[in-house]
Amino acid sequence: MIFIISTSFDSIREEGSFFWGENYFPAIRDYIPLNTTDVISIKDAILFFNKTNNKEKAPLKLKITQTHITRVYLKIHYKVIEEIDNKSYRIRNALKQYFNKKSVIELPFCCAVDEERFNSILKSGELFFDINSLQEKNDWSAIYKLLEKYQPIEQSVLWNNAEALNKFSFATAKLSECTENLKKKFPDKEKRKEFLKQKKFFRELTIKLRERCIQLSNDNPAFYSNLAYTYYQSVNELNTPNGRRDGNLVRDAEKALEYFDKTLILDSSRITDIYRKAILLSEILPSYNLYRSDINQTTPDNNQLKEKYSNSIEMINRGIEEFIKLVKIYEHSFNGSDSVSKADTTEHYKKYYIKALYHLAQKRLKLAKIDFNLFNILYGYKPIIINDPNELDHKISLLNIANSYIDKCIQSDYTKKKEEKFLIDLVECDNFVLAVYKAYTKAVIETYLFTLTEKVKHLNTAKEFYHKALELNFPQHQKNQNKIFILEKVATLNLLEGKYDAAIKILEQLYIKINSNKPCRFPEYAAFTLAISFTLIGDKRKAEQIAEEYSKCGNKIFEHKFSKLKDFLKNPVSKKIESSKNN
Repeated sequence: MIFIISTSFDSIREEGSFFWGENYFPAIRDYIPLNTTDVISIKDAILFFNKTNNKEKAPLKLKITQTHITRVYLKIHYKVIEEIDNKSYRIRNALKQYFNKKSVIELPFCCAVDEERFNSILKSGELFFDINSLQEKNDWSAIYKLLEKYQPIEQSVLWNNAEALNKFSFATAKLSECTENLKKKFPDKEKRKEFLKQKKFFRELTIKLRERCIQLSNDNPAFYSNLAYTYYQSVNELNTPNGRRDGNLVRDAEKALEYFDKTLILDSSRITDIYRKAILLSEILPSYNLYRSDINQTTPDNNQLKEKYSNSIEMINRGIEEFIKLVKIYEHSFNGSDSVSKADTTEHYKKYYIKALYHLAQKRLKLAKIDFNLFNILYGYKPIIINDPNELDHKISLLNIANSYIDKCIQSDYTKKKEEKFLIDLVECDNFVLAVYKAYTKAVIETYLFTLTEKVKHLNTAKEFYHKALELNFPQHQKNQNKIFILEKVATLNLLEGKYDAAIKILEQLYIKINSNKPCRFPEYAAFTLAISFTLIGDKRKAEQIAEEYSKCGNKIFEHKFSKLKDFLKNPVSKKIESSKNN
């Protein structure tokens, strides 16, 4: 064994003694051997400087020349041998870990430790320091090179050190990330294959390290969360256009959900884990379930489609429950409850709160299942026809809930010091959710409410927020994003008001410009709205031209819509159209 001695002096003499009497001896008695013979047999010591301004100071190796111990005091005579190539704070941290103390205040001024075990902990601490230094530089490859020194990892001293494995797993996780457009980055298939092979190696290594962390400490929610995130990241990569396809999205999503659930059993207030779980349930899995193409499977029949749709709705509802849970936890915490730590109210967690509000607005809007059919206008009817009063009330209720969430999202995402009275001004703040998208979502909800209720206040609000969305700029990294999706909705509003020429004016020139070099580049949904507009003013030639072009656009849904429009144009119901104009 060796003594570890802590001093608040800036320096000590080359030879001298330390004495702990009646004021300090009781505090160190439990940290030295009970047997007097064992105490006086200790011949070496490490001394570290405990003051903050001395934390970088080199510790000293001491030779113990004489030891006196009684029931009320300990006196040690020493001689300085040499400075140790280390730092005082590392000795202190290793001692904290040795005795499993949370604070340096709890550490004794003198203690006896097993030299081999202490040096092992100290060596791990040095390793952590090296990892942290490289981590600050985002040098993940260098961290992996440190790990390579311990291969095979299962036979190394690190295999039983959860904290070290966890740190290394963060670097291997970074090295496993594959978010590139692979077809663009690697036109050569062999290079692409080699790149994916490397990414797979690091992904599997990350899983191995994180599974081992859980084996060593199965009550640590962070370890489950880390493993869940590995699978969550894989799902996002498999779902990225032109991304990797060397995995099973559903299997990885189920694994992610499994470990998120285990995380939340241990700590139900982990906002980031709740958010990611909600995204899987409400966004990724429902879309994959509805639109994936199973190998060797023909077009699904109606029963299969109904089952897929039902499963997707169930998942969306489960996701909504998680988003609501997140919102409640955050708001409860923000209002001063102790249910989660104060850190959960920082900007980091606020981001997930605001995004959750935005998703809740979108999901409620989606569940309202608004069947907005522009064909109805050709026959002089509203684009939404609901004959059942209960169903109508249900949809209006869902839209009002969506409206309340987007309003709260806009208000919470406003961070400017200037006080604004109106929601339309608050939406201008580009923060955690893009201002353009907030304004657009608000406008769409108001559009549907106007169509269902015919209340002018909803029409006016929709107009205001569409125009605001058009005024706002996308951030620099999305500067090439167009706003056709907004213009199409503004055109639709004009159709609802019977302003057919205005709708055409909004879309026609853009349609001509975009399709001048290549047909069908103008989005199908906007082309359909423009074709309907031409039909409503009686310009059959232009309507037929668009319908003919887009009846072979490759989008099955819109090919059907344009074919239906072509049939209508061959057998026009002019009186009904005229009646629609007059109304």
